[in-house]
Amino acid sequence: MGQPTAPAHPVGRLLRSRWLQGIGAIAGVLAVGLTVLYAQRQAGEPQPSFQQSGSGNVGIHDGSNNCVNCRIEQAEPSPSAPLNPLAVNATWPTAHGCDPATAVAVFSDGPDPRTVRLVRGEDLRIRLAQEGGAVFGRGFLRFSLTVTDDSTVEIVNLRPVIFRRTNTQPMWIWSPEGGCGDSYNRVFRLDLDEPSMEDMGLQGPEEMRDTEEPPPAGGELGTTFHVTRDDPAMVEIWAEACAGTYEWGLDVVSVVRGEQRVTRLGTAEEPYRTIGVLSEPAPAYGWDLDNLEAIKRTGEQDRPYSCE
Repeated sequence: MGQPTAPAHPVGRLLRSRWLQGIGAIAGVLAVGLTVLYAQRQAGEPQPSFQQSGSGNVGIHDGSNNCVNCRIEQAEPSPSAPLNPLAVNATWPTAHGCDPATAVAVFSDGPDPRTVRLVRGEDLRIRLAQEGGAVFGRGFLRFSLTVTDDSTVEIVNLRPVIFRRTNTQPMWIWSPEGGCGDSYNRVFRLDLDEPSMEDMGLQGPEEMRDTEEPPPAGGELGTTFHVTRDDPAMVEIWAEACAGTYEWGLDVVSVVRGEQRVTRLGTAEEPYRTIGVLSEPAPAYGWDLDNLEAIKRTGEQDRPYSCE
C-alpha cells in the first residue's frame, strides 16, 4: 500500500490556478492577433503602419524608427528673406520749392477753418494732409532713393495701389493760390482715375536743380534705372484725379542681387488721399493778409484747377 499524498496547500492551489489562467489569457490574445493578421493577409489588405516618436524602450512590428530612447530631430528653421537695402524717403503733397497751386480738401473730421492758425515755416497743406485731408486735384509725391549697403539696386516698376475709392464730400478747401518758381525733376504722372503711370522724363530747367538733394533719376525703368549708396536719385510723382476720390499707395519694385523686392509708400491705414470730384461746391479758404496767423474764406470751388 503506497504512501498517502499530502493535501495541497490552499494558497498554492490558488497561485497555480491564477498562473494557469494568465498563461491562457496571453495565449488567447496571441491567437486572436495572429488570426487578425492572417485575415488581413488573406483579404489583401495592407499592413498597418506604425511610426515611432518620442522616447522609450519600444520595438514596433513592421514599423520604422525602431529604437531605444529615440531623439526627435527638429527641422532646421528656414532662412529669413534678405533685408531690402533700398531706402526710400518720401514727402507729400507739395512740390519742391514754391508750390503754386496744390490745394487740400478737409473733411468733417478735420479742423474748423475758423480755428486754424498758421505757423511760420510750416506748410499748412502738409499738416492738413497728415490729419486726413485729401489733395484737391493734383498732388506731388516726391521721394529719394538710396542704398544702405554696397549693392546696385535696379528700379523696375512704379506701381499704384488703390486701397479704397469713396465719394465723401469735403467741408472746405485750403487753396492758397501762391507760388514763385519752377523745379527740375524726373517726373512720372499718375492718373488715379485709370489708374495708369506715364514716364514724363526730366521736367523743368536744369538751372532749377537743387544741388543739396540727390540728382533726378535718369534712364528708363529697368536695368538703366539704378541707384547705389554713392549714386542716389530723386523721383517726383504727379498724382492726379478728376473723377473720383481715392486712398492709395505706391509700390516701388526693385531688383537687388537677382531678387525682386517691393517697397510700399502709403498703407491702407495711412494712405495718400486725392479727391477730384465734388457733389456740390465747397467753401475755399486762402491767406488773410490782415491777419497772417489766420485764414479766411475766399469763395468756393467745385472742380480742381488741374482738371479744367
